[in-house]
Amino acid sequence: MKRFGLSALAALTLVAATPVAQSTDAEHYLDQFIDKTANPRNDFWQYSVGKWLKEHPIPKSERSWGVGNVIQEETYQRLSDISKNAAATTSARGSSAQRIGDFWFAAMDTAHTAQLGMAPLASEFARIAAIKNLSDVSAVVAHDQYIGASPLYGLALYQDEKHSDRYAVHLFQGGLGLPDRDYYTDTDDHAKMLQREYVAHVGRMFRLIGDDSAKAAANANTVMTIETELARASRKLEDLRDPIKNYNAMAIAGVDKNGTGRICVSLSNGLVTNNRPGGQYFYNLVDDNSSVR
Repeated sequence: MKRFGLSALAALTLVAATPVAQSTDAEHYLDQFIDKTANPRNDFWQYSVGKWLKEHPIPKSERSWGVGNVIQEETYQRLSDISKNAAATTSARGSSAQRIGDFWFAAMDTAHTAQLGMAPLASEFARIAAIKNLSDVSAVVAHDQYIGASPLYGLALYQDEKHSDRYAVHLFQGGLGLPDRDYYTDTDDHAKMLQREYVAHVGRMFRLIGDDSAKAAANANTVMTIETELARASRKLEDLRDPIKNYNAMAIAGVDKNGTGRICVSLSNGLVTNNRPGGQYFYNLVDDNSSVR
């Protein structure tokens, strides 16, 4: 019986190694990339994708490459062609082609964009400049979350991790311009250099929107102070690996009662909130330190 099993396995292996006619239909598309010079019993990887690897070397501009990259590049090219054609064609107002064409043209017309400068954002900056108290901060944060700016914290809507039959609003620690909290809390020379360069960068951004050098520097320091406070209240990256501690579900009515919500609650509209990474302390600090600077 044992000998029969080994014989059958050998026969199957030989069948697998037998050359088959190349086909490029959907079901057999990858067959064309098989390296039939390789023995699958010795190196199945080389046998299964060796021809593809030979025909698709890693481009000099990339650090890795695979069939997913090829598909993505092809998708980008198709989207680019669709957008360019839509922009070059006069289509019925309100049609998808007209909207795609206008969107593409607006993004690619860099000369007009430079001419406009920050003018299209004037109303948003005016809204921020008009802040006088914490209620105003809450309203502006809610508005900016709505338009996708995501100040102070992250917000998303997707399935509840413990109840897959329902969706929940998720709140995340955030508000940082640097990659994570350690960039603000580390004290070695390299970290201090990055912190200085970040403040200088933020100052340049303020100058680009019209602040003079003194005001831009002051605003940049304020940004760094606020973000450092948020960073110190944020959980460390290794602590965010614990899905149980990250999960702090509560009803919207409980958000404000638990201190997470003077800034957050104006966004909630009665949905179930899943208050995730950052935890209670982070949102308490957002509330307690949201004084106008």
